[in-house]
Amino acid sequence: MKKGITLKDMAKKLNMSVSTVSKSLNDDHAISAFTKERVKELANRWNYVANESARHFKLNKTFTIGLIIPDLQDHFFVEAINGIEEIAGTENYNIILAQSHENTCKEEN
Repeated sequence: MKKGITLKDMAKKLNMSVSTVSKSLNDDHAISAFTKERVKELANRWNYVANESARHFKLNKTFTIGLIIPDLQDHFFVEAINGIEEIAGTENYNIILAQSHENTCKEEN
């Protein structure tokens, strides 16, 4: 698996701290416009993609909602899933879906 570009790689290339690079990419008001522009230009040139897993880890938040549905063949639950996914998607949450087959032990686990 190919390793992507990291904040550390960009910081080394620009002779900046990792924190400065991160703050620049997040438009922190404490970073000058000139520095932000240098960082963003390099990020674009190197096709930098933020590591969402790292961001979630730092925020101590997974942005994931787990749904346990008794029966996927029931039209009510299918409609509910569609609505939940639509709203969750607008907030950048992912959905994990499980079916319990109305088994209480499975739902508790």
